[in-house]
Amino acid sequence: MKWTLNPAVAGPSPYPEGLKEVLSLRRHQEAADAISAWPDYAPTPVRSAERLARGLDVAEVRVKDESGRFGLGSFKALGGAYGVLAAVEGGARGVGEGVDGGDRGGTQVVTCASDGNHGRAVAWGARLLGRRAVV
Repeated sequence: MKWTLNPAVAGPSPYPEGLKEVLSLRRHQEAADAISAWPDYAPTPVRSAERLARGLDVAEVRVKDESGRFGLGSFKALGGAYGVLAAVEGGARGVGEGVDGGDRGGTQVVTCASDGNHGRAVAWGARLLGRRAVV
């Protein structure tokens, strides 16, 4: 097998100071705890892709199958929905900064510019939290 290295890739470096808290293990655990408490949450199944492995001439290929997540048929169901949660909570979880104090009363309308995978997740998250979404 031949490998080609990308000469433009940046080498490993520490997170910028402003991202250290957002990308911390504590924030990861907060997100995992919130998401795993959602209705119908289940861990992502990992499936064997035997035909792909044979075609690549490797012993095994395994893929995460997000297609059934929350009935959305989307492989991005968690990020958009979690972003809605963060926005509704006023950025309390490190995403959605700039939302004016949160919206526990339910008047906030969530928007996004994609009607694909991300848009489905945002709409689902808004519905879960009793908000309107414009996609």
